[in-house]
Amino acid sequence: MSYFLLNLCKLRHAIGVIISLLTLISSLQCLADEPSGRSINSQVAKLIKDPGPGIASNYYLDRGIEDHPRVLAACGFTNSQWKKLFEVKKVTNTIFLATPKKKPAGFEPFRGRALTMMVKEGEHLGGSLKYNFAEHHGGKEPAFIFFRYYLYFDEDWDGRHGKLPGFGGTYGVAGWGGRPVNGTDGWSARGSFKGLPDGKVRLATYCYHAEMNKDYGYGDVWEWDIKQRGRIDKSRWYCIEQFLRLNSPGMNDGVMLAWVDAEVAFKKTDILFRKSKNLRIENVWLNVYHGGKSVAESDDHLYIDNIVIASSYIGPVNQTEVDF
Repeated sequence: MSYFLLNLCKLRHAIGVIISLLTLISSLQCLADEPSGRSINSQVAKLIKDPGPGIASNYYLDRGIEDHPRVLAACGFTNSQWKKLFEVKKVTNTIFLATPKKKPAGFEPFRGRALTMMVKEGEHLGGSLKYNFAEHHGGKEPAFIFFRYYLYFDEDWDGRHGKLPGFGGTYGVAGWGGRPVNGTDGWSARGSFKGLPDGKVRLATYCYHAEMNKDYGYGDVWEWDIKQRGRIDKSRWYCIEQFLRLNSPGMNDGVMLAWVDAEVAFKKTDILFRKSKNLRIENVWLNVYHGGKSVAESDDHLYIDNIVIASSYIGPVNQTEVDF
């Protein structure tokens, strides 16, 4: 009997190792030379219909989620690791942490702290932090990626319009700041906000792509308009998740998906981000910027927490602790 149990344990261990290796291979696919078209297309179809519970469902308050083999990075701002991930050399007066002892009334971070990004009155920039894939993954950059974060607009937020976190592939050449792209020099797909008359904030994707208007580098704004899920309230946390798959070079098959609180809010499956395979997903870009040309009319605050970057759907934070 003991011999049987010993061999059973060995078999279970071997199966576990095989599953871990297969999962690791899956996580590394996004860093491969090019995504597998058929498998990614079927994945996109499933994501649009039903993404499932996601990686985060197995991790209470995201604790330990960074150890999942499909997770490339995770950050809850509970320690100084966020500075290393986003290459922050020093905390500024517009980028700092909200803590239980330093927070606005009624505001609660998920795990004790959250990243504050403030746009000062009369200015544009709240912050521009980047998770550069090549820096953290041996020079490799993905062709598709999932990015989830939690977003909270403070009640004082009265921004007219501007940029929010998303993805970048500008390589310091083109794809931001009025620099149009041609499909070989860069691209970007940041989030976007617009203040609405009813006090809500409209979310969208702000994209520099290879078919954009070349007269001036204004990106295209694609509203998250499925069932108006991209219209959100202030003074409340929302789970924002975005999926980006670069197109096959020269083909209109690039994909952008977005979820708000696990409900699909945006889908577009015919994007021409690039014409050259040399362009990849350079970074996840935590960009908060007021404008265009307009500046903030007052000090505006927003908060970011529980960031996860992964090669499969992440989903909302599991806030229900389970005892075994």
